[in-house]
Formats: sequence, C-alpha cells, structure tokens
Amino acid sequence: MKLSKLSLCLLLTTLLSVSCVYAESPASPTEPTLDASIVEVDHLPCVRYSFRLFKEPRPIRVHVLTIDLSQDKVEPVVVIGDNPPEEDRNAVRADPRTLAAHPHLMAFVNTNPWTPWGPIYPMNVTISGLAATGGVIRSPHCGVSVWTDTHGRVFIGDPQGGDIQEGVGGFQQILKAGQIIVEKGGPLHPRTAIGINQQGDRMVWAVADGRQPGFSEGMSLDELAVLMREEDCWDAANMDGGGSSILGIVDKDGRIHILNRPPGPPGYLRPVPVILTVRQKLAAGAFPFWLRRETRAGIGCRSVVNRWVRAVLQLFCGSVFSRFGFRSHPADAP
Repeated sequence: MKLSKLSLCLLLTTLLSVSCVYAESPASPTEPTLDASIVEVDHLPCVRYSFRLFKEPRPIRVHVLTIDLSQDKVEPVVVIGDNPPEEDRNAVRADPRTLAAHPHLMAFVNTNPWTPWGPIYPMNVTISGLAATGGVIRSPHCGVSVWTDTHGRVFIGDPQGGDIQEGVGGFQQILKAGQIIVEKGGPLHPRTAIGINQQGDRMVWAVADGRQPGFSEGMSLDELAVLMREEDCWDAANMDGGGSSILGIVDKDGRIHILNRPPGPPGYLRPVPVILTVRQKLAAGAFPFWLRRETRAGIGCRSVVNRWVRAVLQLFCGSVFSRFGFRSHPADAP
C-alpha cells in the first residue's frame, strides 16, 4: 500500500514528537518545588541540607546547602552559557537546569548578574564579574569573586591575578573574616549567597525566597550576612538575586529538583548565563550515585539513551522529508 506525501509526513512528525517529549521529560523536569520537610540528600556525598523558616520580622524561607570539600570526593565546577555572535556580549542565557545537566551533577546555584538589564531581558548578554571554568576566564573580576585554585581551595574577595581554576562573581562581599561589612536595613529581595569557612574547604550556598507576601518576603543584605555568619561562614558574598535566585539538587534517580520557589509564574525559571555546580568526583570506571542503584537501567540512564534515539529519528525524518521534497525549515536566503 502506498502512502501519500501528506500521510507519510504526518506519521513521521507524530513519531518524532512523541519521541522528543519522552526523551526530554527526564532532562527538563516539571516537578514542583520540593517540600522542605521531605528533602533528602543522604545519597549526595559531602552535602548537607537545612531549611530555615523565619516568622519575624517577616515570613522568610531559606534553603541552605553545605558542601564539604575537604574529603576530595566532590568538586565545584562553573558552567557558562554559549558564546553569542555579538562581539560586545559573552554569554547566552539558558535554563539553569540545562546548564547544570551533567552525569556527575549533585547540586547547583545561580551566581553572576549580567547586562543589559531592563524590562525586557535579552538572551545574549554580558556577564558581570568573574566567570571562569577549567582555568579559562570568560569574564574578568568585578564586584566580588568566588573562586577555586588548582588545589581546590575556595576564596572570596579579589583574586588580583591569582591562580583561578573555577570562578564566579557577585555584587558585593557581605562577610569578611567573620565581620559583617554591609549597612543595616535596605531593600528586601530574594537573595543568593555563597560563603566559605576560614580554611576554604567548605562552602555554604543559601537562597532566601522573596517578593511573595505571606509566604516569603525576602531579606536585606545585613540579614543575609547575619544568616551566613550563623552558618559558620568566615567570608560570604551576595550574588545575583531577585528572580534569578535558584537552588537545585539531584535526587536518587538522577532527576533535578528545585529547592526554592522563585517569584513569578509557577514553574518558571529565569534563564541565567552562569551557574556554580558541585559534582561528584569518580574513580575511572565508576558509576554516578544514581546509576549505582538497582534501577541503573531506568530513569537516570533513560534520558541519555533517549537523546541518541531522538537524534537518530531526527536524522531519519530529515532524510525522508528531503527525499519527498519536504523542508523542515525555509530554504536559506541567497
């Protein structure tokens, strides 16, 4: 039986659409924000989670991850968006879950602000502050920097041309040598802070939700500094906040979950140009934690396999469309 061009086109399009939805769902989860009371991180080595609920002076919900780097089992890794074509821009903003995705991912947090900044945020932007990964600097120091050296020690301040392996930037330092260095009061916003201990082998990531009356109304900079000192930080930096504040972890099945609730439409995550991740260090031939379970051939592995399935189907459909004279995109302009 012969199929018409239209029938064949509809059939292949349906197969491709189903495959794309099935393949992308594990990599771009739509699960709601995790209830703080059921967050589990026992499967994440060297990571501790805590939730702080303030009722005074206003409702504030804060999620805190503490990462122990002293055991050399985990490592901070910066992920920067793609380079845009514009010469005056140096990163393309992307969904933070997309930037974070990696087989060894454990957790991630937002970091750098960017320009231009206005009512309509472009996707191709210029990163504000330090952005470096693998020893390569994409954006220079400005404001305050958080960076690691080749020995894995973390620093906060001004690198002044020092050894930088991984690095991100924020607005300003709020805690220095255990002392609060910002004025009291000021505006209340959702906040992201990164802090370290005096030895530089422990990091604290804190995200305070805000702009949600009655649920979580945000923090001032000095309140954020007090919080970080209470979390035993020696130095701490205020990173980009507002709608960019995001904190995520990976569950036992390798799926990404968002811990906090950013302001804005439910489920919406603002694209960002840079994030800081923490990844598990693995010996050669070892499996990530979510593949070492009995279900290693299940959800965690499925997203990787389905990317190959989708790629093969796209290639097949593209060749068939061309064979019958269909184009999936308009022809290139002369």
